[in-house]
Amino acid sequence: RVVGIAEDITERKRNAEAIAAIERRAQVLVEKSYDGIAIFDTSGNHLYISPSAERMFDRPAAINLGSAARAKNGLLA
Repeated sequence: RVVGIAEDITERKRNAEAIAAIERRAQVLVEKSYDGIAIFDTSGNHLYISPSAERMFDRPAAINLGSAARAKNGLLA
């Protein structure tokens, strides 16, 4: 005797693929943007700094990631 359960996951897979495609497009948009983009958590810690923001502040993101943002001459540093 064989007992089994089957579930069609086609729609779930399509949705996951669509979300992944949207995320890839958003990432490319942010990475290629001329605008400086930074993401902070609620404590003010840097979570993401775009390449253009690195160029604007002349600092690699690795210096700031995980550290709290602080004002320097009216700019985040």
